[in-house]
Amino acid sequence: MSGKSGPPGTRRRLEKSTSANIPHRPGKGRSASILIAANRALTAIGYVAYPLLLALLALCDGGLLVRCIVVPAVGFALCTIIRSAVNAPRPYEAPGASAPLIPKDTCGHSFPSRHTFCMVTIACTWLEWALATGGAAWWAALVGGALLVASVAMGIMRVAGGVHFARDVIAGAVLALTVCAVGYQAIPWTSFPF
Repeated sequence: MSGKSGPPGTRRRLEKSTSANIPHRPGKGRSASILIAANRALTAIGYVAYPLLLALLALCDGGLLVRCIVVPAVGFALCTIIRSAVNAPRPYEAPGASAPLIPKDTCGHSFPSRHTFCMVTIACTWLEWALATGGAAWWAALVGGALLVASVAMGIMRVAGGVHFARDVIAGAVLALTVCAVGYQAIPWTSFPF
């Protein structure tokens, strides 16, 4: 068990609930294995897509590079602060809940979904590159659109896998869209010296 998060006593509650109250799912089957693999693959796509974008921007557009670092970083910090403040329980923490299909053993910090937040933010950042170039980087819009589809798939998998409620995933997506709309479109970046 990882005692990474949650207020004092939360780990004990989770250990008690996982050992006593959550019926384990022996032989989860092939569908659970596919769900776990797909969740890992989509997470890995995010880990590759964002640094790749930053590397391309470093070569092509240094001014946009700063924006594409600052906006996601501020959003990630905001998402993390909200998660800590709300500290909403996860579906598998409810009395009588089933063990999650996606391996997870932390308590709380479910709302909003940070996986969804990050994937939507990465997608919007690729789309920002396409918008900022006036369509010259049209292929960045294709990547951003594909990542938005991957974000939806990831959100569905996180709910189906039992590690988030639908509200967590929706809130993560809405927060990401809001942060990106404000950070990329509402802030007058041309007035900054970079």
